Formats: sequence, C-alpha cells, structure tokens
Amino acid sequence: MREFYEVLPDPGEAGGWNVTRNGLVLKWWADKIDAVLYAVDEAVKEAEAGGLTSLRIKGRDGRIQQERTYPRSSDPRRTPG
Repeated sequence: MREFYEVLPDPGEAGGWNVTRNGLVLKWWADKIDAVLYAVDEAVKEAEAGGLTSLRIKGRDGRIQQERTYPRSSDPRRTPG
C-alpha cells in the first residue's frame, strides 16, 4: 500500500507549512524549504524500508507544484495522451 505525504500551507493564523502523512499532520514548519526536506527524508526512509510513497508539494494557493514517488522505480509509466 502506498503512503501519501504532503507539504501544504497551514490554514491557521500562524501560517507556516504542515507535513502530512495520509492526511494526518506529522509536523509544522515555519519555512517551506525545511518542510520539504523533512517530507523527502521521511518518504525516502519509508521507501528504503520497502514501502511505496508519494509526495505532493503544494503552494500557498493549495495547487500541486510537484509530485514525487519513492522509490523512483515505482513511478507510473508515461503514456501518450
């Protein structure tokens, strides 16, 4: 089963960024760069332990900016269209 990680803006007054796993907040960060580094590290650790992970990085507007899968060999094949 694939685990889903996300880096998304915190809707609270403090702002900042949440890192979630399957919808549950793991950690809050003031800086997006720190949040992304933490999420990548967690996703890679899980993949190295034999799991499948997906990481979505969202912008302040809530739109997906990047999507990554770990291990890379689990990436869906690109198909035309």
